[in-house]
Amino acid sequence: AAALLRQSRRAAGQPAGVVDLRADLLARCRDLGAPGPDTTYGAGLARLDVAAPRPTVRIGRGPRPLVWVRALDDGTVADVRIRLAGREVARRRGPRARLRLPATARPGATVEVLASDLAGNVGRRVTTIPRTR
Repeated sequence: AAALLRQSRRAAGQPAGVVDLRADLLARCRDLGAPGPDTTYGAGLARLDVAAPRPTVRIGRGPRPLVWVRALDDGTVADVRIRLAGREVARRRGPRARLRLPATARPGATVEVLASDLAGNVGRRVTTIPRTR
């Protein structure tokens, strides 16, 4: 990880000394266990992928609209969660999800999609159910 980070920092014209690399690696760590560095997990999980997945959402029309989700990421998308009006209605593994919304879903209701990658980054997209014509 340090070698890749050093190469990346040099290519960007940033300082790549030991102190700079250590500070950058610690800032990117995903904290595990108790908050902050500890004797069990150290500073946490080292990660270079700090970009969140980018979910796209399409919602059909009708009394029970169909929701299509696709999440793009530089790494691997772990799961996609769909929330309707703040309540989770689906969770799917991988970068894609398809769900027929419950009959209680009304036009204008908020649909939130959260996509998580294996590094712990979470991408979010919020949209509303379209009005029927």
